[in-house]
Amino acid sequence: MTATIVWVGPVRGTSGYAEEGRSLTRALSESGFSVTILAIDEPSQFSDIPTAVSLHHHSIADWVAQSPPNSETVYIYSRYWAAAPVNTPGRHIWRTMFECQSVPPSWLAVSTMYDEIWVPSAFNVETFLRGGVERSRLRCLPCPVPEWNEMLLQTLMSREASHDSSVFNFLSVMKWEERKGWDVLMRAFTEEFGDSHKVRLTIKTSPSAFSDTRRPSDDINQYLRSVGRESLGNVRVIAQHISNEQLLRLYAQADAFVLPSRGEGWGRGYMEAMLCGLPAIGTAWSGNLSFMTPDNSILLGYDLVDCSPAAVRRWPYFTGQRWAEPSKADLREAMRNVVSGFRAPTATRRTAMAMTRNYSLPAIGRRMQQLLAAPA
Repeated sequence: MTATIVWVGPVRGTSGYAEEGRSLTRALSESGFSVTILAIDEPSQFSDIPTAVSLHHHSIADWVAQSPPNSETVYIYSRYWAAAPVNTPGRHIWRTMFECQSVPPSWLAVSTMYDEIWVPSAFNVETFLRGGVERSRLRCLPCPVPEWNEMLLQTLMSREASHDSSVFNFLSVMKWEERKGWDVLMRAFTEEFGDSHKVRLTIKTSPSAFSDTRRPSDDINQYLRSVGRESLGNVRVIAQHISNEQLLRLYAQADAFVLPSRGEGWGRGYMEAMLCGLPAIGTAWSGNLSFMTPDNSILLGYDLVDCSPAAVRRWPYFTGQRWAEPSKADLREAMRNVVSGFRAPTATRRTAMAMTRNYSLPAIGRRMQQLLAAPA
């Protein structure tokens, strides 16, 4: 008998978790599983987590009330917060990721309540083990390629040449939070290029749990004032929502992608840029190393440091955790080299096609079939 899958988690919106939720449920359906989606909006800040948990539990309770409990039912909870599964018959799986060197104690306590924990990378297998999670519960399920993969590949095949070739355009795509290293990027860019009209930086960001659409510009202006500058005419911040077509145009007009992240569960932005054929500058640590190598990317050195007090205040799961601090010197050198025409490692068409093949929906669907066929 084919198991019924109940997918519990975000599937609406543009966040990485929502996009992955849509892709993974589609992969399950296309693999022959019957999939019921219990979708709620993801918590926008740490204090919203109890509400999200309550909504999840109510959604499952309503579904169970209409469907007799069945030991063959598989519940997959896609969430980046710790919460116990609902106490119903069946197999309970937690799909999650964490971007630090270990996992919070509350995650370890909750992990024992699940039959399995599906993480996206070997990096997270290692970090969850370091946090004390039992190896027997851990499974590796990579993230699928972006929903709009074909559009990205078309950009690789025909790089747009209409933008001003006398100006070098860096692009960074990130959620606006300290983990993404926006502060490292601004320091390195400012020190290396100042307000040069020949080098530009576009930062496409989105409101996070701790900001609104004005927060990125306010933070950047505060940093500039701290180093004696009023503004930079060569830095553009786009904080409002844009369509995939508009984002694709940003990728098409860029000459290189840069994101000095302090930690990634996977690294969707890097993958999007590489599928477009852009030189990608990223940190040589965490989940993005699943597909970024010295042969296809520009990787920055780093030191492992304690998560900052500010990061802990905004997201208490970072308490007692460590992440990467990318080298500002390496970042300046990497950006300087690509601007000067240095032949940097770049994702080629062959690399992009291999990524597409390895992380396509059929490939991920087959992996989930294997995981679900194995005993819990």
